[in-house]
Amino acid sequence: MNFKLLADTSHAVSKQYGSLINFGVTQISARNTFLIDPEGKIAKVFAGVSPAHHSTEVLAALDELEVPRPQAK
Repeated sequence: MNFKLLADTSHAVSKQYGSLINFGVTQISARNTFLIDPEGKIAKVFAGVSPAHHSTEVLAALDELEVPRPQAK
């Protein structure tokens, strides 16, 4: 993939995004995906994703969100 992914091993980002859930006596990060635009704003949220088909969903959403760029002459 040609974009950055986040590994939130300390759960700091998960907590800020409201994605930290209780799993027994410990807390874990929920399987949520946030697409962040170049300005740093959340462009799309996928909550409770299923890894089996999620990459297809994300790639389709990226295609939908992509802004056409002017072609060089």
